[in-house]
Amino acid sequence: MVEQSLLDVVLNSRGHSTTVLNRVIYVAHVEKSSSDLSALEAFHKPLLNESFDDVSRCTGLLMHMGNDTVLHMLEGPSQSVEAFIQKLHNHTGPLSDIRVILSTEDIPNPAMPSWIVKSINLPRADSDLDAKEPLAPHLYRTYKGLVEVGAILTELQGEERDRAIEDMKGKYHEKLPGNELIASMLKSDQTCTLSEFLGIFTEEVQILEESEQIWPMLPGLQY
Repeated sequence: MVEQSLLDVVLNSRGHSTTVLNRVIYVAHVEKSSSDLSALEAFHKPLLNESFDDVSRCTGLLMHMGNDTVLHMLEGPSQSVEAFIQKLHNHTGPLSDIRVILSTEDIPNPAMPSWIVKSINLPRADSDLDAKEPLAPHLYRTYKGLVEVGAILTELQGEERDRAIEDMKGKYHEKLPGNELIASMLKSDQTCTLSEFLGIFTEEVQILEESEQIWPMLPGLQY
């Protein structure tokens, strides 16, 4: 029996694909003049076409909420997703105050069956969070809910899937974030801007010991 290497195990778990898939979710305000679905789709599609070699590999969910905010979950090959975020940073169009709320690298498979654009109005006063309230539990529930909705839609086919997407609010509202939660994410300093997010991958990493940040420097240890 031939022993498997760690690489064999990893490739087997990924169906022998060497393509790394990433998922990123951001929220933003959107100009009232560009808040209809056709305008939002018209802004995003050219960026996606420029970023993805094969746009059919782009999946996700772009939701326009009822309070002139958007949430966009984008999935695809890592280089394509990173290219899209860079292009969005260079040209934000009708979007402002963009905050990345979550990024997952090397996901096993996309959650969504395609790239979906929806307008969903979900007012929930109880999700208007205090600025000091921890955001992580709400981010996790949002992420988990979106992935679960995607898994349900992926299992459906044809007209049944189309009907489910059309009535996404009615069928899956309990799994989707409310308007006020998106607004709270935008106000929170527990999320990061596009510049800060891109800086994670491009800026030089500096590791300093606490003692190295003190002046005058402490005398060295003598043995």
